[in-house]
Amino acid sequence: MKRFISLMLAIGLTSLLVGCEKKEQPKEFSADDAVALLEEQLIIAYEKTYGEFVASDEEPTIYTGDKKRLSYIIPRLTVKEETEQYYIVPVIWDFYIDKETQEIFKYYNGLDEMFIPFDPQADTALAFAG
Repeated sequence: MKRFISLMLAIGLTSLLVGCEKKEQPKEFSADDAVALLEEQLIIAYEKTYGEFVASDEEPTIYTGDKKRLSYIIPRLTVKEETEQYYIVPVIWDFYIDKETQEIFKYYNGLDEMFIPFDPQADTALAFAG
């Protein structure tokens, strides 16, 4: 009987130890990851709308159209602000990248404030009012 109890204790202890194995934590979604994801998605939208993406070094003016403006902005994306839930990256509108889900939203701060899910395949992906 003692042997049986010792065996059961040993099995229970082993099970407990196996259940306590250190699990690898998922990699945190960093600001650099958010910028890389947004850049990739903006290039997809750009190429769907305007054709091949070629980065520009020419700084845009108030008269520059969206095509040229985006070809300058996209390779220079940076996080301007971070909240508990989002990385905020200015483009023409602000883009919000969810830290947990990696979903991307366009933020419109007009008369009606809106968060619009960003779909790079949509015909209106790069449509910016104002």
